[in-house]
Amino acid sequence: MIGYTTKTTSQTKARTLIRGMMAIAIIVIMGSAIAFARAQTVSQSSSQGEADRFVYADFDKDVVLLRDTVQAVTEDGPMRASSQDAMLAAVRVFGRVSFLHRSRAEVLAMLGDPGTLNDFAIPAEEGEDSSLMYLFEAGWGGPMYTLTFDKGDCVGVAVEFLQADS
Repeated sequence: MIGYTTKTTSQTKARTLIRGMMAIAIIVIMGSAIAFARAQTVSQSSSQGEADRFVYADFDKDVVLLRDTVQAVTEDGPMRASSQDAMLAAVRVFGRVSFLHRSRAEVLAMLGDPGTLNDFAIPAEEGEDSSLMYLFEAGWGGPMYTLTFDKGDCVGVAVEFLQADS
């Protein structure tokens, strides 16, 4: 029969997984676009009080959720991986809060050390210009938000979706 194929259960599961990963990637991209648009409204000379108006009502709850983990089975044994709730909280945090022109110390005070997110996370390095990389690894991949600094001030926020090697 032309144009007809039978999908196995593993093919169906793989397609479902890929669709889920694509949905998360789209959410992350949309959140980043919102953050970029909001960041354009913050002037470099904004005071702490003005910058705080971009922190939303459930921000503190979402910061706690950033560290929500599940157990992932890896070649090295069980590890703490970011949960789906952690990834969705990251989309809200990085999509709703402008980190541009905030000091590195302020970002660390707001979000904490990125090395505490999960067992795959990258700890903050010393130095006012060292990037902060918030990696939300689920065991199969996940989003990583990288904040770059110049003279201690955040000058860039980038997001990429990392996929684990098969």
